[in-house]
Amino acid sequence: MEKVILDAPVFDVSGVKDSAVSDIEKSAVSDIFKKVLNIDPSEVSRINSKFVYDYYKVKDGDDQYAIKISYLSADPSLEAEAANLDKVNAKYPNLISPIKLASGSDEDLTYIIISYEQSESIESLSINELFSYDISFVTMMDAMHEVDISSSLRLGDKLNFDRSIIDMQEEIPQSIVDFMIEEHGISNPQITTITKKVSNYIIENYNEENLVFSNFNISKSTLLLRDGIVKCTNFESCYALNVFLSLKLAFTNIGLYNKSNIEKQLVKSYATNSTIFNMGKEEFLSKYQSSQKVNKLIIFSDLFSKQLFQIYGEGIGNQPRLYKNFEKYNHIRDDVKEVIGEDIRIVDKLFNNFLANHIE
Repeated sequence: MEKVILDAPVFDVSGVKDSAVSDIEKSAVSDIFKKVLNIDPSEVSRINSKFVYDYYKVKDGDDQYAIKISYLSADPSLEAEAANLDKVNAKYPNLISPIKLASGSDEDLTYIIISYEQSESIESLSINELFSYDISFVTMMDAMHEVDISSSLRLGDKLNFDRSIIDMQEEIPQSIVDFMIEEHGISNPQITTITKKVSNYIIENYNEENLVFSNFNISKSTLLLRDGIVKCTNFESCYALNVFLSLKLAFTNIGLYNKSNIEKQLVKSYATNSTIFNMGKEEFLSKYQSSQKVNKLIIFSDLFSKQLFQIYGEGIGNQPRLYKNFEKYNHIRDDVKEVIGEDIRIVDKLFNNFLANHIE
């Protein structure tokens, strides 16, 4: 199983999601725009949807906006994004992020209105194409790292959030718990044991120095390209993190799994162009490399909680997401195994068994 998992190809079996916007949704969007911006939208279309919110493009004549709506009062993800955008906009308005135009909450929903970016998604670009814009990408990261972190959450808050998702297992129906044990050999106590081992390792080895404003959600799906400038569109999950972790997160999420030369090139480029750190590029790269293991375990903590939420909360219908998680897991698996030992078999099952073309 171990050799097969590491060598397994990843297939994207994504389907086309219904992009139609219902009359109820259009009414909700229009009511917010009329109330907040005194605008009566001429057109509302869906950009995408997540488990907790819907994301729309809104037109008012030639003007265009974007809005995220959660049908939860005081939704923490959108409230966090609004606060994070305030910090980013205060430092660099509309340079590395959209502009936050309005946000709010009532008893039925939470919303955030931002500028609509007339930009190209980078999802269709290859790694080599994307990093032909390496200076722009590095500049975006460096600019983001300059954002004020005095009120930002720390890594401990992120680990607590990851554990809170895992603790939701207590609310899972017993029939599902029994099914996971009988069909897949995965039990809640095993998951708890894995989580404790990983958390203990991180706490013992993570370096709280060189903290910068960091975004767990930098990925090919959240980055846009316009006139050679790269910017990020999602700021829900931001923390003050060690700079080497911040860079490793971004490079892993973008997919630099087996492109170590490009990764090293970008790290050196960051060190050379950084306005924050006065450190030689070889010294910076050495410190980046020496922190790889703990940073991969932190990435695993985030990924593990997301995989559990995906399976237990949303189900296995979102196969593209499960395949992306599987691919990222393969990249960090060896380091995870060194920390959790034989429990790696449980994690292998969690990331493999729910794929449409899973490995028997």
